[in-house]
Amino acid sequence: MSMDYVCIDSHQPLKRTRDDLLRCERSGREYPVVSGIPILVDDPSLLLRASSRSWNQIKSSVETKRAELEALLPGGLSERLQRRIAREIHARRANLDVISRYMTPLDRAAGEGVNTSGGAADFLSAHGSGWSLDWMLRYFAQDWTSSPDFATVSGLITSMIERHAPDREAIAVLGAGACGTARAVVDMFDATHGVDLSLPTLLLARGVLAGDDVVLNFEEIGWKPVRLQKPAPSARSVDLLVADVNRLPFRSGLASVVVTQYLMDLMVDPVVTALEIHRVLKPGGVWINFSNPMKLREEPLPYGVLDIADVPPLFEPVGFDVVQCDETRFTLLNFAHLDPAGVGSFQKVHHTVMRKRPEDRPASLAPRTRRSLDEPSCWGLVAHRVAARAVEIARVKTFGSPHDRSRLQIGVNGEFSEASSSDAELCEALMSLIDGRRTLDGIYTSLAEGVSHFSREMFLEIMSSMHDNFGVVDFRNPAG
Repeated sequence: MSMDYVCIDSHQPLKRTRDDLLRCERSGREYPVVSGIPILVDDPSLLLRASSRSWNQIKSSVETKRAELEALLPGGLSERLQRRIAREIHARRANLDVISRYMTPLDRAAGEGVNTSGGAADFLSAHGSGWSLDWMLRYFAQDWTSSPDFATVSGLITSMIERHAPDREAIAVLGAGACGTARAVVDMFDATHGVDLSLPTLLLARGVLAGDDVVLNFEEIGWKPVRLQKPAPSARSVDLLVADVNRLPFRSGLASVVVTQYLMDLMVDPVVTALEIHRVLKPGGVWINFSNPMKLREEPLPYGVLDIADVPPLFEPVGFDVVQCDETRFTLLNFAHLDPAGVGSFQKVHHTVMRKRPEDRPASLAPRTRRSLDEPSCWGLVAHRVAARAVEIARVKTFGSPHDRSRLQIGVNGEFSEASSSDAELCEALMSLIDGRRTLDGIYTSLAEGVSHFSREMFLEIMSSMHDNFGVVDFRNPAG
């Protein structure tokens, strides 16, 4: 594990006090290390709770689906359908068994003082913990099964490194996911950092990188089993870490190259992310981006999506010279190489290469910081909803075998997750109080009257998440 990491508050070096703990002497912050992967985020315990909750939901969903499928089997189905259903039940269970092997360190961390049932407040603030591993399994198929599409992208990235990197000291791959890209460049640099918010994804990637024999089953090819390709032996390794790309635990000027692959389109404010990338790059360092078109925070979805011609004017004031700016088509999650009937999603992708100008700081942009709610004066800020960005609460009723089912869902900008009744009640109460007139102090006071054990710190976590991760809430001074 690299010791190039610094505290995300003080930017001072971290010291290892135990095998499973890093500490900043100046700020007093402590960061846990899970199976060699440091959790370098603002609230590690919150992320561990969210990761544990996500893992428990995966286990629950597999058992629910198994019960639904098994209920169909005695129903007079044809032998062909019975075989197909039995294959899916076996495949889902096999995937769960594989994942379970790598989640043991997470279960252990959760069992050592992490409350996995933190309640509604945890639900609303925990979405900044990365994508669920059951969804991310598809990216392991893309990265580790000799996919021609992945070979095209990794070849493009390595060729840009060869042409434009100032040196080969350090590279950071942000949104590393299954870590195929990080592994593809590891032999080119003295240090390679694979950064992602999803601890479960990195735990599985760690096993793949170590050469473990991993077989997964994929719905996209009829639940056929696929053995992931083992990486070629290398004297160098990828340092994996959990971190927020807007608050990277790297000292300024560490990286020769930063890569963002299918990440920037997910950022609420791409300029904030670009400023942090600018900070960690050395002068002359390059930022290579391969992502769907980015969205602007201040513009309503979907109208805020950038055209390729909009990219240079957005990032040149941040301190970058645009070296290359192209638009192409990419087939995401393409399974055609594993099955003739397997198809992926054709998407428009921006591929850009930008170089950090020699000056240390952006000349024409005042830095925008993620932690807008750190100061005591934040309680006087007025919260208001952002136009055309929606929070939705839905009750879904399913009538069917093996039994009728009712569930609640909370959606943000069209993406839904299942929620408990207390989650939904808190969400509805909170969004009703955010009316463009109340201060944060007023909102908290009203909300806390109906929610027990709801601390001011957790309230600020929720508001920060709704601002930073989703862009559905903004703040202004009362006079503004």
